[in-house]
Amino acid sequence: MPEVSWETEEFEYYQRGFWWYLVAVVVVGLLLLLAWWFRNWMLGLVVVVALGAIMMVGRVRPRIIQVRVNEKTLSFANRSIELNKVKSFWLTQTSEGFKVNFLLGLRLTPLLTFKIPREKIEPLRELLKDKLPEEDRGEDIIDKLNRFLKI
Repeated sequence: MPEVSWETEEFEYYQRGFWWYLVAVVVVGLLLLLAWWFRNWMLGLVVVVALGAIMMVGRVRPRIIQVRVNEKTLSFANRSIELNKVKSFWLTQTSEGFKVNFLLGLRLTPLLTFKIPREKIEPLRELLKDKLPEEDRGEDIIDKLNRFLKI
């Protein structure tokens, strides 16, 4: 059974520098002042918890995972999805390289995105051409926002 496989990071990781942390502290400070001004203690608590969560998640480094696509399944890490549950796919190019996006018919995970080496693009297209429609889409707005905010 033909298969295309490659290794990639489990998720996008963005290096945050001094300026990112400085801007985050200023924004959090302004939001805390706003919460104090309006005597909205719940907003203050949410801001502090959100900052803590963003800081903790930012320290986690991605693992290298194996992505495999064959005529029947899409496999990554320790998970497998049958191709009949995948509605379509498309490729995007960003400053970090190429990405392949799979639109799933699942509620909790509607979209999967993986970095893909340039040399694997055509073999993947060839493998999927009769199985899945390739859409002409751009990068997802959430991915653009995450890259801009480095979260």
